[in-house]
Parts: sequence; C-alpha cells; structure tokens
Amino acid sequence: MKTKFFIIAFLFLLSIFGLNACSGGSDSSGNTSSSGGTPVASIFGTISFNRTSVSLGQSSSTVVTLTLNNSYGINGTIVNLASSNSNIATVSPATCTLYSSAGVSTTGVSSSCQVTIRSQASSGTAQITATSIYRGHTYSITPVTVSVSGTSGLNFSTQVKGISQTIYSNQNYNAQFIFTNNTGSSVSLATTTITATGNPLPITINTSPCSNVTIAAGGTCTITGNGINLPANGELTQLNFTLTSTFGLVYNFDMSIGAVAYIPNYAAYRIVNDQNPGHTGWLVALGNNGSGQAVVQFNAASQYGGALLGSLLPQSASYAQGQVQIPATPFGLVVYQPNYQGGAPGTGIGGLMYVSLDNPVFETAGNIGVSVTNPSDPNVNISYAIYEPNVYNTASGQFLANLDVTAINFYGLMGGFYATDINTRINSNPGFLTGAFSNLATTTVFSQIQSNLTTSWPNNWGSSSQFAFNTTNLSQWVGLKGLVNYIGQNPSVYPTGFNPDTYTQYVADLWTYYAQSGHSILIDASEISAGCVLQASVNSSTTMLVQPQAGSSCPVTGTTGPNTFTWTTFQPVDFVGGAPGSWSTLYGANGTYRSMGKYVSAAQSVGFLPYCSNTSFIYGPTTFGNATNQANYWNAQYTCLANYASYGGSVMNQYDKLIHQYVPLIYGWAYDDALGISSEVVLNPATSVFTLVIQQFSP
Repeated sequence: MKTKFFIIAFLFLLSIFGLNACSGGSDSSGNTSSSGGTPVASIFGTISFNRTSVSLGQSSSTVVTLTLNNSYGINGTIVNLASSNSNIATVSPATCTLYSSAGVSTTGVSSSCQVTIRSQASSGTAQITATSIYRGHTYSITPVTVSVSGTSGLNFSTQVKGISQTIYSNQNYNAQFIFTNNTGSSVSLATTTITATGNPLPITINTSPCSNVTIAAGGTCTITGNGINLPANGELTQLNFTLTSTFGLVYNFDMSIGAVAYIPNYAAYRIVNDQNPGHTGWLVALGNNGSGQAVVQFNAASQYGGALLGSLLPQSASYAQGQVQIPATPFGLVVYQPNYQGGAPGTGIGGLMYVSLDNPVFETAGNIGVSVTNPSDPNVNISYAIYEPNVYNTASGQFLANLDVTAINFYGLMGGFYATDINTRINSNPGFLTGAFSNLATTTVFSQIQSNLTTSWPNNWGSSSQFAFNTTNLSQWVGLKGLVNYIGQNPSVYPTGFNPDTYTQYVADLWTYYAQSGHSILIDASEISAGCVLQASVNSSTTMLVQPQAGSSCPVTGTTGPNTFTWTTFQPVDFVGGAPGSWSTLYGANGTYRSMGKYVSAAQSVGFLPYCSNTSFIYGPTTFGNATNQANYWNAQYTCLANYASYGGSVMNQYDKLIHQYVPLIYGWAYDDALGISSEVVLNPATSVFTLVIQQFSP
C-alpha cells in the first residue's frame, strides 16, 4: 500500500511540474503568465503617483494623479490614501479604485484617479501615502513628499481666457493664463514651471512672462498658449502651473483639459464624477415631449462613433430610458443636446438636467421639479443637483447653448461647471465653492449652513423642514431646501419652526410707512412699456393701490393687462420665495404690469423694503444692477420702521444669503433674476463645450 501511494504521489507531482513547464512560469510581478497565446488571469502591474514631491505655501492645494500601469485583468483594486501629518497636509479622496485599462469590460471604471493635496496653516513636511492589496499582492507605491513653507504661500489668483476644461479635438485654442498678485506687496518670482501629464499637448507653453520677474501688488503676469490642441476624442491632459517666489513661497494652479468630438448642430456637455469614489453618478435630462413626460434620452449614434445624441423620448417610452450612468473616470460622460423644438428664435426646450449620486432621479410629472416636501416622493433619499440647459437658434440664425446652475427650491449635490463666455472669452465658472471654502465637502457646507440658521434664525430661516436627511438614516445628508419649496407646495401651511408672526409686525410697519405722505413704492416697469414707472401707496388698512406714476407713460395692450391694480396685505409667502405663485398677493403673470411685483419681493428679500435713506429709490434692474446697492444686500435698509428692533434682520432671506456666501454664482430663488445674481453662461457650441463637475459630497 505504501509503494502504491508513493507512485501515485510521484506521478501527481510530476504532472504539476509538467504543467508548469508548459505554462511559461511566472512574471516578475508574481502573476501567472502565458505562452502560445493562452491568456493570463491577471498582471498586477504597478501603481504610482505622477509626482513624488510637491511644494506648497500654506492654505493652498494641488492635484496629483495616481495611475495603475502595465496591468491586465485588475478588476478594481482599492487604494487607501493618507497623510502622515494632517496638520501639515491632507489628501482627498481617502480612497480610489483602479482598474486595468484593458482586459476589463466593466463600464465606468478607470486606471487613474485625481487626488487633491491641501496644505494647512502650518509649515513642515508630510508624506501622502497610498496602499493597496489585490488578491494577496501588495503594491509598493512611492509616496508624495509635501513641503509646506511660508506664512500663507503666494496670494495669487488665476483667470483663464479662451479655453475651458473641455475642448473639441483637432481644433486649436489660444489660451491665456493670467496670474494676479493679491499679497498687497510686490513679489519676485523665480522660474515658473508647467507640468503636463496624460496626453501630451502639441505645443510647449512659454513660462517666461512669469519667470524671473517682479510682480507689483495687484499686478499680473500672463502665460499664453497658442495652438493648444488634443488630436483625439477622449484624450485628457492635466496641467500644473507652479509659481515660486525667490523666498521659496509657492502658488499652484491645476487645470485638466479633455477633448471631445465636434458634432454639427449639437451642444456638447461633459459631466465628471471622479471626486466621489464608490458612488455612481447619474444623469436625467428633461425637455418637454408634449404629454407631461419631459425626459430626454441619449442614444449612441453609429455615424458619430457611438456618441450619445439627445432626443425627446416618445410619449409611450418608459421613464427609465432617460437615465444615463456617468462613468467614475477623470474623463466622465459626454452627451450632445440639439435644439429639440426649433421654430422661432430662442424657443429651444431647456427643461432641467438632474445629476445625482447612487440612484437616478425619478421624475414622473414632467419638468416641474421633484417634490422634496412629499415623504412618498421616490427621490426623497437621493442627493442631486439641478442644471438648466437650453439650446436654441437666435434671430440671426446663430446656434447657441445656455446653461444655468441652479439651487432653486432645493440645494443638494453640489456641482459647478466650466465654460468660456461667448462674448468675453473669459471662463465663467459658476456653481463652485468660493476659495475660502473650496476644500469643504458638500455635507460639511450643509452642516455649517444648518448650524448658522438654527443658531441665529431659529424661528424663521432655521426651520427644521429645510434640512433634508435620508429617511432611513437620519445622520446621512440629502440636501437643503428653501422655504419657497415648502410653502410653494403647501401654501396654506407654514412649516414647523417657522414663525409667521415675525412678518405680521413687519408688514404692519410697512403699511404705516407707506400710508405717510411722500412715501410710496416706485417700480421700474420699462420691460412692459418703455419709460413706465408704477407707484404703490397704501389706500386702506389692507390694500395698496398700484398705478402709473404721475407723468409716466404706461399704455395698456391686450397682453399687458391693466396698469392700475391692488395689492392686499403681504404674507410671509410673498417674501421667502422672491417671486411666488398664484397664491401670492404679489403674483402676476409674466409680461403683465402685475408681474412687476417680483422686484418688490426681490428687494425685500435682501433688506431693501423700504430703502429708508432714499425715498425716491426705484425698484428695478437699473438700481439692482448698481454696484453700490449690491454691496448693501442683506444689510437692513429698513431700520426706520417703527418696530424694527423687534424683528431686525430676521425677515430677510438669510438662507439664500448663506448659500451665496459659499457659492456666489449660483441661481438661488426667482428673485436672483431681479438682483442680477446669475450663474448663466451662453456659449457658441461650435467652439466651446460645457464641463459639469460633481464636487465631493462627503468627506
């Protein structure tokens, strides 16, 4: 028996050695390789940063790229990132997942990810480490050494002209990178460097204008790149500009440039979700298909290499056909939108565009927005952002694209977009956090706004109905909603925590003030009829009479409606939304004299009703566009009211004030139209592309 067992064992071992001899052994990474065309299971490859050292001033940031190289069959290796000293520098995201660039059929994956390194308010050195183990293989990844020096780095800012985050392939772009010295004193710069990673640019950008020069306080230096071009659709290049003073202080500016194909008569939108690893991004675009279902589908067009071209869903289509997954790659998703309606100039169907995390937004009622006050709404636990795109032809036949970042009614998934303005060639980048908060995750911003509102304005703008959390996990943020959303959908019910009595005294004071001789509300109605000024004065304990000012011409036509009408006692709902609906005493159909009430509620929202120091103040676009007046927004100008001390600033729109402090260029409520707060950019889709970036949602 022992002899038989030995022979069997020997033959078994021999068979193993024989198989190994035929299979080609193993490669230097410890992976099984092949010969004779037999595919391998996987090749681990290497993981590396594109830079192993960076120098930063305090409170600044830079971007590095982490890449999985020379691998095969790696179906998602998780890389954990950490800082050796978070008091010196931090890193985000904390994890990213890398896949082989070939040999994996999974969609929405990438062999690289972008990592943001942020220096803190202390000098010193830290290491950004990356660790990853895949199927027992431990990757050896060289860390990034971060050197932080100086008191606050170089206080520079950057303005880009002529090029945005996305360009059309095989077209030349002439860009200017303008660096402004904001330190308050002159700065002597040493050699400025530009590091390009990813697909190479066909030109070398000359850094001499910002090298070995002295920049006066408030002065600028400009680096020009003529002929910037990426020849192939889908290519991505990262640029890092490093300005270094002769004292060793550093300013970094990072920019990624992606190339997409140009398709005539379509506007291209590139959407990027690479700051939320592990959270799938979704797009649902809306227009109007004439039956209340307002969804746009994006179908692959073989004649354009599989590009996703937009079209309105047929009335019989299911809603799910309008949902598109956004790949979690640095390049993201590219979709193309036409002028769906055509016809008269400016009549393209804009609708809404929802971008969300983890699940697509479900919107069955057309392009009216989701109902965040309805606990049964299918979107109640989804974090999303809303954009308003519109593609149309002008009267001269020019094809234009318009995009607006909006937080109207609901402020959820924070996102911004890059675009180059059609007239100025200046990059307009609304929707992004202002510099002081640029390193914060969306949920952190929400928490700060919540804390401020509930502490300072607990009975008005700190209403609990504004703070939206996941119904199955009450600690998980979904978003913030404005009172206009709640009251607009429930006009007869004020939310818990909101005290309308505050407004009762304020409105009573308004009635007393505007009943006095010489006090009236003057409204610019020139958009209805040139030269028309309306005048509103109290004529009873519950009404104001609105009529043309003496000497003003306000002719009535079949569409304008009467130029004399009555407003009844204002309600809180008239103010919290800026331009409320038919349930409001200030309501009026667009294009009618009554619609001019939007300027009154707009002014009230920022503390301009009344403007005590200027009794001849005319509410309208001209005065709202005045820089001096804009500087006084949200500073109560109505302190002359009899009982001002009892309500103070609480009747102003404190919620929107806070949002604009974090994100200055975002469309908040309808009154932003009147106040000139706009996140709207119009571009020529033949030369420019919109780039939407979903910002980090959770730390």
